[in-house]
Amino acid sequence: MERYVFIHGSSVGQSSYIPSNAPQSVCSEIADSYFKGRELRCKESEAGMALFVELCKNAQGGGFVCYSFVNNKCEGFPTNDGKGRAGQYIAISILCQDYYFPEPIYNLFQSAYKQLFEGRIIDKDGRFLVRQFDEKKEELQKGIEQIDKYFGEFSQNKRLKPGFQPADYLSWKGEKLSLDICNSEVAFETLCKHGRIYVSSEYESPSAKIQLLENNNNTLQHRIDELEKEISNANSANRIKSNKELEDVRRTLKEEEGKSKRLQADNEKYKESLKVVKNELEKYGKLGESIHGIQNQHSNYGKKDKKDLLRVILLFVVLVITLISSILNYAFFRNISSDFEEIKTKITEVGAVQNTPELKNEVTPQMPPAGETERPIEAPRTLSLSVSKLDFEAAGGTKEVVVTASDAWEFEKTNVPNWLTLTQKGDKLTVKAKANSGVQRTYTFMVRAGNLEKQVNITQKEKEVVKTEKPDFGLVVKDSQGNVLKQGSKVTKGQILTASVSKPSFADNIGWTYSGCTGKGDNLKDVNVTITAESGSAAIEYGPKNDKSKRQIISFEIEPKTDAAPTDKETPEAKTSNTEVTADSANNK
Repeated sequence: MERYVFIHGSSVGQSSYIPSNAPQSVCSEIADSYFKGRELRCKESEAGMALFVELCKNAQGGGFVCYSFVNNKCEGFPTNDGKGRAGQYIAISILCQDYYFPEPIYNLFQSAYKQLFEGRIIDKDGRFLVRQFDEKKEELQKGIEQIDKYFGEFSQNKRLKPGFQPADYLSWKGEKLSLDICNSEVAFETLCKHGRIYVSSEYESPSAKIQLLENNNNTLQHRIDELEKEISNANSANRIKSNKELEDVRRTLKEEEGKSKRLQADNEKYKESLKVVKNELEKYGKLGESIHGIQNQHSNYGKKDKKDLLRVILLFVVLVITLISSILNYAFFRNISSDFEEIKTKITEVGAVQNTPELKNEVTPQMPPAGETERPIEAPRTLSLSVSKLDFEAAGGTKEVVVTASDAWEFEKTNVPNWLTLTQKGDKLTVKAKANSGVQRTYTFMVRAGNLEKQVNITQKEKEVVKTEKPDFGLVVKDSQGNVLKQGSKVTKGQILTASVSKPSFADNIGWTYSGCTGKGDNLKDVNVTITAESGSAAIEYGPKNDKSKRQIISFEIEPKTDAAPTDKETPEAKTSNTEVTADSANNK
């Protein structure tokens, strides 16, 4: 298997030592990237000393892994003023084609750094002791050979997966892992997905995070209890309000039933009035026959002014129109349409008399008896509304009804509900509706002028309930074998899962929250999650941290762990990797 060890850093400018058998272009490109990105890398990795595990490709497109043990907080070699530049670095790197567990490599590099470099290349305080690495070429070559020798002792390795993600040397993004979980399958999956992981003893261990999350969980549970109490109190107030509105509806329904009975009684009165109208029309029919007689006798009255005849005919027509207009103004006249058709037939017959061609001749009607005067024609009474139906939105509002009447008018003022305000001014009736927070509501009242009346119907829509939908962040959870875990899947304590979101939100206060498990809490697309509870359930959530209703949640059932089921932290590979390898111990083999 091909592997190459080389040294690089920034004592006075960029410096590197690359053995002759190593691929010069690839190693130089990596060293150059480390030199240019030292400030951003220090910010991203945070730890003073860390192992960078990165995926790269050579010029032919082949994949390999680069392990670099980096001290990212060094001070350069002193210049003329006696001071070295701060913010420098030194790194030991290995290129190989296979993936090895990071923990034994971290221990190997840490031992080699202390035994081969401290006191020769750099002191214990991180200050460079040489300007360029060529000054210690022989010592560096021996150190490289020892590192390569001990590196070959590791037997646990695996090939890279096709389609892996190479490391990004512009952003220096990477997942930070503590030593106690870096050898898990999750670490390898994370490396293949992101191209880089950081490993250091300086990173916080899951046990410390567990305690912190448990404290936060207790605080959140206390807040949840307070909110549930507030919700319970609010529901009680809503029930009281709903009962009051229900009573209002029942009272309104009772009032409407009373109005219906009154209207039915009025309808019976209108039918009696209709009979009287029929009798009157019969009289007018006889009067029409008299007019025919007048036509036959027109020769005897030729010298009379024909205006008298027209006056009689006009009086007859006005009386008929006045009577019909009064009848048509009743609100329930439409319920007796069959009788109205009979009236229309009578009127048509009388009208035929008016249109008789014989009226073109001069006809003088009979004069009234002496001493009897003609009665004045009474003007018809009228009542009309600009609108008879008012529809209000749930928010309420104000509408107007313009009233046109021959007599003084008024509106029905009894039983007006408290959500309506009716105001009369001039020929306008102003109707104001309050906002509706419940179901649809209605009200009907009458406008009266003399013996005429019109009905106004009011309807207000119910309050529109806006349904909020939970956002879909594309939350997916997988186990260490890459299997997708569905809602309610079974897990065990100590199991490590990978959670990711395909549609992340980078708004404020967005991130991960957990129950029965631990993981990163900041706004990341991918996190490693460790199951911490022994029984019950665990949940992984992504979304607003202060609004659980808008988070996307996947929960799991925790199975009791048996002795025969090793966890991700107790694999044979992990046990092998916990043994520290030093240069001195290797020489004693």
